[in-house]
Amino acid sequence: MDDFIYLNFTSTMEKVLSRSLSVYPTVHLLSRKEREVLVLIAMGMNSKEISIQLDVLPKSIDNYKNRITKKLGVNGYGALGNFAAENRVVLLELSIFLFPQPATEILKIRNLPFKEMENISGGGNRAVKYYFQ
Repeated sequence: MDDFIYLNFTSTMEKVLSRSLSVYPTVHLLSRKEREVLVLIAMGMNSKEISIQLDVLPKSIDNYKNRITKKLGVNGYGALGNFAAENRVVLLELSIFLFPQPATEILKIRNLPFKEMENISGGGNRAVKYYFQ
C-alpha cells in the first residue's frame, strides 16, 4: 500500500489531530513537547539533534523520551524508534502544525524520499498531496 501525506494548510489542527488520534489513540496522551520529540524521532533525528532543534538540554530530551515510552507503553528507545517509524506518515502530518517550517523543507532536511503528486488550489484553500517513494 502506498503511503501518502496530505497537507492542507488551511485546515485546522483539530482535524488532523482527530484523524491521527483515531488511528493511533495513544498519541493524545502526550504533551505538546512530547509530540514534538516524537515527530522529530520519526524524522530520524537523534537526541542531540532534537535538543538543538528544540533548544533544550540533551538530558531534557532523555526525560521526554522516558515519559513518551511510558505513555505509549513501549519498552525502551529502540521500540520508541520503531513506533515512530511505523507511524511516520501521521507524525509527519502532525509536524506541519508543530513546526513553522514548510513541510517540504522538513522532508528535504531529513532526506525523506517524496515527490509532490498534486497541488490543488482554489477557493482560498491550498492542499498538497505528497507521495513517499
